Amino acid sequence: MRQTDYILEVDNVCMRFGGLMAINEVSLKLERGKILGIIGPNGAGKTTLFNTLSGFYQGYSGNVEFNGQSMNGKKANERCKLGIARTFQVTKPFEKNTLLENVIVGAFHGAKNKPKMSDCEKEAEDLLEYVGLIDKKDEYAMSLNVAQRKKLEMARALATKPSLLLLDEVIGGLNPTEVLEMMDVIKDINSMGVSILMIEHVMKAIIGISDYIVVINHGEKLAEGLPADVMRNPDVIEAYLGSTARRISVA
Repeated sequence: MRQTDYILEVDNVCMRFGGLMAINEVSLKLERGKILGIIGPNGAGKTTLFNTLSGFYQGYSGNVEFNGQSMNGKKANERCKLGIARTFQVTKPFEKNTLLENVIVGAFHGAKNKPKMSDCEKEAEDLLEYVGLIDKKDEYAMSLNVAQRKKLEMARALATKPSLLLLDEVIGGLNPTEVLEMMDVIKDINSMGVSILMIEHVMKAIIGISDYIVVINHGEKLAEGLPADVMRNPDVIEAYLGSTARRISVA
């Protein structure tokens, strides 16, 4: 395993479904301790990229390195144990289990060695308190609203003790107050040393959080750089707004 300043290095990754090239030679790097935002129009291939990086999709070409180690051929559970966790755009709780049980699953199966169930329960309670759901720990996940489901996804991912967290639209669908709360949570997680790769359509949120931004369009990398610079890029404006050439506000 080689030493590197980058926790994640993606080199010319392609993902094909039959005759459809969903991801075409995408390369990116994420510095340790930083937040990299991924944006792009609907259907651009962002979630497909996440599914590839997390190991949910196999059969891609190119190379994915995490902590200097190739992840090629490693399944999602193997990548999780190495320190890669993710949330899903469409939340996937175990609906007929309690919130506490949902997070215990992450703590138990994300551990490198078999942990004690009592330790998993304590960790799950701490994480539910952290995301503001401790008062609902004994309720079934099916009873949660959208914002609460996203917080539960976050808690379950954090229970695996990741060093890299992939967040797939955890802010989308939230009201303005919930958006600010989730932004604070993400920044706090990052301040504890967790590197973050996140997909988001709420522009003010991702611009306010990200150190750098990569733009994906039609399965290819369109642009990358500092948030303000990327959002002034004419190609990015065209991808989002078409020929109207209206400027995207970064205020």
